[in-house]
Amino acid sequence: MLTNTNLSLRSKCRSIAVVIFAILATIILFGCKSKVSDSEMVEISGVVYNNQSSTPLSQAIITNKNTDKKFLSDETGKFRISAAEGDSIIFTYVGMLPRTIHVSRVDSTVWNVGLDEYGPIIEPMLMHSYSTNDDLIMRISNPNHLIVPLDSLVLELTNNSNKEATYGDWFEIQKKGNDNVWREVAYDEKYRDKDGNINIVFNLVAYIISPHATSKKVEKPWVYGKNIDKGIYRIAKTFWIGEYTNRQDTAYVEFELQ
Repeated sequence: MLTNTNLSLRSKCRSIAVVIFAILATIILFGCKSKVSDSEMVEISGVVYNNQSSTPLSQAIITNKNTDKKFLSDETGKFRISAAEGDSIIFTYVGMLPRTIHVSRVDSTVWNVGLDEYGPIIEPMLMHSYSTNDDLIMRISNPNHLIVPLDSLVLELTNNSNKEATYGDWFEIQKKGNDNVWREVAYDEKYRDKDGNINIVFNLVAYIISPHATSKKVEKPWVYGKNIDKGIYRIAKTFWIGEYTNRQDTAYVEFELQ
């Protein structure tokens, strides 16, 4: 026969067991919830399009770099891909610059992603040559390799006269302003001395071009540094035709950096 004491003891044990079970269940529940939150996958959707024409890109490749899962956009540029916090999503398309976007839980899961086209840095049609003496014309022979920062200009100087032509190391780069006025690009400030002067000295070397011949000269515009950015420019070089006299002519060639 159970006494009141035994019943009371059993009741207390049952209550303790219920409390322990509740605590364990709470620990397990919150532990699982935290784990799922850290690695929870979400579906990201949207449209991939051409930034220049705003047209959708069909068959663009969307890759989750962390899971290596890939998806192709449909004919309207739409895509869907699963990702988690911190994943990197890479968008690629033939003829376009790739783009990487990092997933953040604070961002929207609907993405409209624009890709930029690969394009030429220089417009060859703008490469315009002229001179104060038509017997010598100067051109740029590496127009498709000009980029910002400008590393070098390969110049071709053609002497169309029946006399020798002479030129030196000196050159000057000018930029065309919005008012269509040419102004010399300023030298890099790092070449300014303690007295505040910028002293750039060119070698006193004479290069001779035979009659009806062409000479090549590589010019490195290091003296201008980062002062050469996007815009329309021209490079100028002085020269002489025939015997050295006081008459000095100048050849120019224009180019554009985009």
